[in-house]
Amino acid sequence: MPNSSAVMRRHNLDIIYETEHLVGAKHARLIPASALLGALLLLLADDVARTVLAPLELPAGVLTAALGGPFFLYVLKTHQGMVGARQ
Repeated sequence: MPNSSAVMRRHNLDIIYETEHLVGAKHARLIPASALLGALLLLLADDVARTVLAPLELPAGVLTAALGGPFFLYVLKTHQGMVGARQ
């Protein structure tokens, strides 16, 4: 299992990618919106991780990996024909 900082770092990239589609590429809006959405993702993942198995705590990284893995595969699949992508 990868360490939690690597998992969180990759999910920050996912959040930035999705936020760019929502608010545009202008950094004055992108950076604050990415920070808010990233914090919201981690708060929700932590809340769900604490309540799913009530007496036990599930690491938040497990839930974010469960969400981010399929999202990464989706982005990889939809961007195959773009410049710089391997064919």
